[in-house]
Amino acid sequence: MKKKLFIIATVLILVLSAVTVTACNTDEKLFNAFVEKLQTGYQAGTLQTKRTTAIGETLLAETSVNYTFAENGSATVQTTVRKLNENPVEGETYLESTQTSDLTADEAKEVFFDVSKISKDNFLKGQYTLSTEKTQSTLTFTASSAEKMFGVTTEEAQRISDIQVTVCVENDKLASLQITYKLDTATTVTFTATYAY
Repeated sequence: MKKKLFIIATVLILVLSAVTVTACNTDEKLFNAFVEKLQTGYQAGTLQTKRTTAIGETLLAETSVNYTFAENGSATVQTTVRKLNENPVEGETYLESTQTSDLTADEAKEVFFDVSKISKDNFLKGQYTLSTEKTQSTLTFTASSAEKMFGVTTEEAQRISDIQVTVCVENDKLASLQITYKLDTATTVTFTATYAY
């Protein structure tokens, strides 16, 4: 099973509100080192992603995907889905399921970030320009469809607003991405990805 994170289907390219991009804990040396690692290829490490949908304080759904990468480039993927039970019985507020799969080295390559052309105008293309006082760089996220990354349907894509993107290069071994957006005034979606390498 192919697990491709980080591209959004061009069919979903729509006019959206402005994207707010923040780079935190990012100095020029760390950020450039991180970009260089991504350009030269993945390394053994872990990538953890989580997508949550909530109305106020009520969690509606949560999908967690954990990738463990081996030295030869292959990966083991564990996906856990929690959903609010629409017909709950006592003690069963959420329904949960987990599945495990394996990726070949070629499939695993498509999980990783690609550093490419500068643009921050199109959220659904997943292109963001990150600016700090010392440096400006662009991360381009690639994958097969919006649903792979966010679970965004065509109908949802037309409702997206208030997009906030935060990228942190914490140190020379840890980087993280968080994207938050609203589907309406009450419903918020948060996507987080943490890469330890």
